[in-house]
Amino acid sequence: MYTPGDFSFIDGREERAMLEDAYKAVSSTQSWDLLKNRDESESKQMRQAMKYPRHTCTSYASTMHHMKRIAVIGWDNYILEYLCAL
Repeated sequence: MYTPGDFSFIDGREERAMLEDAYKAVSSTQSWDLLKNRDESESKQMRQAMKYPRHTCTSYASTMHHMKRIAVIGWDNYILEYLCAL
């Protein structure tokens, strides 16, 4: 299985970079519970911790959807869910 934060199973380089960046930001700001308990992230601190420079509204929303899934179902279940959807 993949260690938490290792998105190497994702083929797209840009998508992988976005997810890795967001995972680090959520972890460093300890925002997992915030994501788990809200529909959208309201953490200004988490957004500021994100370093990926090319987000669009759509890519940011998609990235946050992935982070919320990780927060809700856990890393291992997220991996299984993602790989089964391919």
